[in-house]
Amino acid sequence: NPFRVAGEFPSAVGYYQQRRVFGGSSNLPDTSDFSQTGNQNNFSKSSPSQADDAIRATLNGREVNQVRHYVPSNDLIVLTDGAEWRIHFSDSSGFSAETLQQDPQTSWGANHLRPIIINDVTLFMQENSIAVRSLGYELRADGYKGTDLNVLAPHIFEDTTGVSWAYSRAPDPVVHVVRSDGSAAVLTFEQEQEVLAWTQWQTRNGLFKW
Repeated sequence: NPFRVAGEFPSAVGYYQQRRVFGGSSNLPDTSDFSQTGNQNNFSKSSPSQADDAIRATLNGREVNQVRHYVPSNDLIVLTDGAEWRIHFSDSSGFSAETLQQDPQTSWGANHLRPIIINDVTLFMQENSIAVRSLGYELRADGYKGTDLNVLAPHIFEDTTGVSWAYSRAPDPVVHVVRSDGSAAVLTFEQEQEVLAWTQWQTRNGLFKW
């Protein structure tokens, strides 16, 4: 049991390759615990080790960053408070302790708001809560790269921060962000058509709540 005492309780959870993964505890903020393959409540290991055993993996970066979110796709994207990581496996034999690879991708950091997945792109709120960033796979770089979606509209989070958000797929792909000043920012994001636009909402009689 990797979660025996309060300091080991995880703050993030996800799924990848038929395994459940927990991470972001107070004692081990940059460590992930993967369950056995196909047995999501079992975190035991065999002796000698087996390919489907539970896995404990720590991100080997220049600084310790707390795991905030797991985003599963072809790879497992790990968003921490200081960087973004890619977890995958090195060969066709499957995901195990022997094949696991952890590679840093970008170094922006994510806050606690749950990431929004739009097709094959992940949107996350930056750690300082004053910018929205995208993260998607680029074949040419064979890795994940991101864009600051506020670069053309820096005034959207001037003197305020994002505190809550949600995504509406239809009729238009729109992200609604509630700001700390009680107003709302709205992002229209359509990557295939290269559409990116911000606007602001205000109410006559009150504030937006979260």
